[in-house]
Amino acid sequence: FDTYLYFLKEFDQNKESTITLDYDNLAKSLKIDHMTPEDYRRQINKILDKLEGKYKLLSFDKPGRNQNTVIKLTSLAQSVSGLGDIHLPTAYFKYRWHQTLPFPAKVMYLIYLSNSQSSPSSRFSVSREALSKAYNISESFISDGNGELKKLNLLDIEYSQFENQNFSQR
Repeated sequence: FDTYLYFLKEFDQNKESTITLDYDNLAKSLKIDHMTPEDYRRQINKILDKLEGKYKLLSFDKPGRNQNTVIKLTSLAQSVSGLGDIHLPTAYFKYRWHQTLPFPAKVMYLIYLSNSQSSPSSRFSVSREALSKAYNISESFISDGNGELKKLNLLDIEYSQFENQNFSQR
């Protein structure tokens, strides 16, 4: 997940949909630069294999020893999970949220970012149940992510009024 977000950050919107991967910079971003270069390159290649084979988000040629490689983002990558064209704010990396947020908070941050960027007012309304169905994640996962984002003041939730309504009418 973090590796793919790193690629989104580095992607310069070129027509070929390619990124030149610098293993050293990615290792620093993932906080695995304490490993030997051979070890972190092997670890990164395992991640690339999964992003290519299982998720079909990219393709890449296996690099030679101590060489960087070109990553090609697939068209599926541009529409993964219905998230569309997301622009990660520089603050995400500047404040190291990619290294500090727990996984549910990262996922919910991306989902909310996508929804707010596609809304004219940057505000939107959606229930946990609708999010759960749309992104195939559990409501408890959503609640966990929301809780973490709210703790860090990265999310404001305005709850609707439901006085005089039973549960099914909310």
